[in-house]
Amino acid sequence: MKTLIDKVKSGRKSKKLVKAARDVDMDISLAHSRVADGRLVLFENILIGEGAPTRVNVNVGTSSSASDAGDITEACIEEIGKARIARELGADTITDLSMAGDLDEMRQRVHSAAQLPLTTIPIYQAVSENGIESLEVDAIIDVAQKQLHEACSLVLYAGFTREMLPALRKRTMPMVSKGGSMTLAHMIHTNNENPFHEWFDEFIKLLRKEDGVLVLGNTLRSGCVVDFAKFNLSKDSPELLEFEVNRKLANRANEEGVQVIVEGLGGHIPPSSIASAVRTFKKRCPRPLFVAGPLPTDLAVGYDHIAAAIGSAMASGAGADYICCITAAEHLSLPTAEELRNGLIATRIAAHVGDLMKYGLSADEQKMAVERSRSNWESQFSLALDGGLRARARFSPSGGGCTMCGSFCALRTVERYFSSHL
Repeated sequence: MKTLIDKVKSGRKSKKLVKAARDVDMDISLAHSRVADGRLVLFENILIGEGAPTRVNVNVGTSSSASDAGDITEACIEEIGKARIARELGADTITDLSMAGDLDEMRQRVHSAAQLPLTTIPIYQAVSENGIESLEVDAIIDVAQKQLHEACSLVLYAGFTREMLPALRKRTMPMVSKGGSMTLAHMIHTNNENPFHEWFDEFIKLLRKEDGVLVLGNTLRSGCVVDFAKFNLSKDSPELLEFEVNRKLANRANEEGVQVIVEGLGGHIPPSSIASAVRTFKKRCPRPLFVAGPLPTDLAVGYDHIAAAIGSAMASGAGADYICCITAAEHLSLPTAEELRNGLIATRIAAHVGDLMKYGLSADEQKMAVERSRSNWESQFSLALDGGLRARARFSPSGGGCTMCGSFCALRTVERYFSSHL
């Protein structure tokens, strides 16, 4: 079977790629060229990477804390509701992290509710169904094969190896990735190499067969700003060690006709390091970079959606292509629907700010300036990133203006006095 990369390398045009390029006003030949060399990925029906808008992912899924049938049923309903919110509020992709209930059914229902490109994480389902200590590599491969029939992308934690483990002892928090920790536990229990790394070629065969997108996961992201600062991408930095392996694996995957997104620089990073770290990663590996966060401070507990939006905007502006929704519940609990709603809007704001930094002012920014000068409230609301939902709920005009300034609106005062002076 010919994959998309095979086709564009041979000079063939892809109808789906043509449509996706037109959707973002990208030159069609340029889009094909960038997909061919791995700088751009067609993720089901959207483009992610060089020249495309910064994309936003939302994570949903049941937790293993839901133990009895009633809890699981309620949890499934809640997560499916969150998937609908993701679609309604403009997320670009969705990832199913479910670890409780009927995982195959849950994945299908999440995909149906979101109607967005779907990513899955095979290690989650494999561990949920087998446990860590009974887990066999064949079970992970079987889950990956099953998930790829419904998802367009798999997250594989192939970038860390046994030789990296000593570097983790120098951290306050050795590893904060849930999927990474499961993989690490399997490695230690079996005294074997990382199965995703050792059996990488088998996973590539699956991805090639389904023409799926490989996301190389970021298991060695920093769990606190102090841990990142200890290394700051020195040659023995866990993040850099993993990224270098992922970079080489990405090359191998692309050579085999598989599209790749590389995840890196998520977690917690001091604000002074974010832009330079992103530029370093993009220079070494010009493939689409997925960043979960980063959070530029550890002290925003309960408000991590705000901290993450600040960090994501900085990362996006420096060149990150794809960011992940972080909610106020981060580090605390599963988010509520309202927390996911607020987190998603914060992340979309971050993506937009990043695009303003990368690409300059948008047409909508120009329009908003004009509509604000005219006090055209409905037009302002329609241009808002959430479609004006929050603005309409808060706006209660007094005398035709907002109630902050009332009759002393600066725009109207200037209009009355300054305009007549000209």
